[in-house]
Amino acid sequence: PLSLPHCRDMLSRVLLPLLAAATEESWAGCSGSERRRAKRTVSEFCLLLDERAVAYSQDRRALTLPPHAVLNRIAAAGAENATEATPSSSGEEGLQESLLQSFEELAMAWVVDMERVLEESAKLAIVMDQDGPAVELRCWNQRVMMLGAIEKQLESHEGQLVAAVLAQNQSGMQADFKRMRAKVIETARSAREISRQLSSIGRYVDALYSEPPRRVAHMMQPFMGSLHLMTTSSQYFCREEHRLRIFRQVNYQLVTICQTHLSELGD
Repeated sequence: PLSLPHCRDMLSRVLLPLLAAATEESWAGCSGSERRRAKRTVSEFCLLLDERAVAYSQDRRALTLPPHAVLNRIAAAGAENATEATPSSSGEEGLQESLLQSFEELAMAWVVDMERVLEESAKLAIVMDQDGPAVELRCWNQRVMMLGAIEKQLESHEGQLVAAVLAQNQSGMQADFKRMRAKVIETARSAREISRQLSSIGRYVDALYSEPPRRVAHMMQPFMGSLHLMTTSSQYFCREEHRLRIFRQVNYQLVTICQTHLSELGD
């Protein structure tokens, strides 16, 4: 079976553009209402896939052990050693070494998970011009949810406990864990800020997919004002490549709704 993200990409980048292309010979025998119904069905399926992908990613991208399992694992390691250790300094050192090893194994697994999450979340930021601004907004929202789940675990009591134990014992895992932890938290906060900025134009973006061209034309002046404000005040969208991409996405969607409207008039 194809993965959920792959199905979403196939639908948004292949099927929807095909349905929107009114001049395609394959649609010559179909009425405007039939094309609209097909496009609406595929669009709803895209949204359903997005919802399922988010739920799937939240389950799959959690750190290897859930927060409550951290203390359970450490307590189990301590109880096991306590039954074997004699009341001597060597027994105490053995207990401490085993506990530290448990923390280090956990930290190592978390570092691997964090690297994977950062890599997968970065792929969500790759949105093509023809995908349109709605896909840009959805991808950033998905990225926020994906990184937010990891950030919440890292900032929990258990996550801070792991970091504190590694630091106190000058563990060899401390540097890697601290670096990846800081990177995940910073990336998550940056994604939230970008998502917040995009939400400022959300109602205009929704109108690009639901309103007829005449109403879209009436809203273009305030839309362009909000878009200009967002791109000039954002550290992310003030970069030329990102600013041009969002304008190209809007332009592509404007062309698409005009083509669809003209095809319906022809029918």
